[in-house]
Amino acid sequence: PGTGNVMDNFDYVMHGMAFDIAHAEDECITVSASFGGLLMELKGHQEQLKPFTKNETFYILIRQA
Repeated sequence: PGTGNVMDNFDYVMHGMAFDIAHAEDECITVSASFGGLLMELKGHQEQLKPFTKNETFYILIRQA
């Protein structure tokens, strides 16, 4: 077994928290999250963003193109 972890395969790894979830028309949801002051807003269909809850913490893993 390898000694690395999944984070070794990404360029940026950040820990954040969802601070607001807003329901819009046409079954769309907006999830607002903060990563230590860096803000992110996800917009999508209710079924895709359903797992997010307010004050939930999570990681975002990003690869540079």
